[in-house]
Amino acid sequence: DNPAVLRVILVESDNDASRDKLHGDGRAVGGDVETDGNRGDNGGGSRLYHRDRHHPQKKERKSSNPARASKGAKSSKRDAAIEKCISRLRSCASRGDATQAVLILRNLPYPPTSLCFFPAISACKKAGKIRDALELLEETEKHQLHRDQDQMRGLTMCYNAAIAALKPSGNIKLVEELFKRMEELGVKRDVYTFTAAISVCERGHYSRKLQE
Repeated sequence: DNPAVLRVILVESDNDASRDKLHGDGRAVGGDVETDGNRGDNGGGSRLYHRDRHHPQKKERKSSNPARASKGAKSSKRDAAIEKCISRLRSCASRGDATQAVLILRNLPYPPTSLCFFPAISACKKAGKIRDALELLEETEKHQLHRDQDQMRGLTMCYNAAIAALKPSGNIKLVEELFKRMEELGVKRDVYTFTAAISVCERGHYSRKLQE
């Protein structure tokens, strides 16, 4: 019957009802206490709300990198142009069209790779244009391809094609010079290098015997 006691009981009852409503809302929305939880003193609800709101921001940071995307696009465009060039050069090599091969190589909008030079040198070899083949081989040095380990296998193929181009002339001295140059640049020799060199040597000795 005391009015003061009744007021205390009513206040406690209201607080209990508010807490029950808050926890019920929190469970109903699966832990995202955006309503009531952010505006009240419920620390747990506030942490859940801020934690969930951070995830979209992280995804935006991962996907937004214009510099990397631009670099990747340029690299893909360059690789596609080089692959197209190599395909056209292989076609020239198969039919011995040295003039067209050199023209394609000169007009490439990007620095050529060793795999671009190889079919061009092969085209010169098939056309019997030894000087053009050796000039292309010198250009690989101007492009500093021997400084890139990824280009070394292609450079070996370029030297093999240039040495094989010397077979009709039997120029053994020039083969020795190319062997020496390969060693200086760190270009590895393989079985095809020696096979081509032996063919030139055989031709050279045969020519000398005919001259005698």
